[in-house]
Amino acid sequence: MQPDQPQADFAKNLALLKRDVLDESEFRKANEARRDERARLTGQQTELTEWLAQQRERQEAVGTLPTRVRSFLKDVQELDTRRAKALLQTILSAAHVYRDGRIELEFRGQQTS
Repeated sequence: MQPDQPQADFAKNLALLKRDVLDESEFRKANEARRDERARLTGQQTELTEWLAQQRERQEAVGTLPTRVRSFLKDVQELDTRRAKALLQTILSAAHVYRDGRIELEFRGQQTS
């Protein structure tokens, strides 16, 4: 619905009332329907605005993730082996190292299907 549509509909209904095409109760009923529709649309607009804000926050978080991972890797690599192992044990449940050089990590709390 266009922003000026409710006013145009009101004016149209008012013209119909003045020409006796609509009676007072029909005019009132049509205007109540428009008010209800406006309230519903306002609620949807609020929900969509909040959803967009959440999507922007997620996008920003995704954008900073590579930098944060690099920083974490650098910090872990600078630790002595015992401290690094203790830290990683709180995050990882398993690490699989293959002969072809691949490494697969299983994180704690990760769902497997």
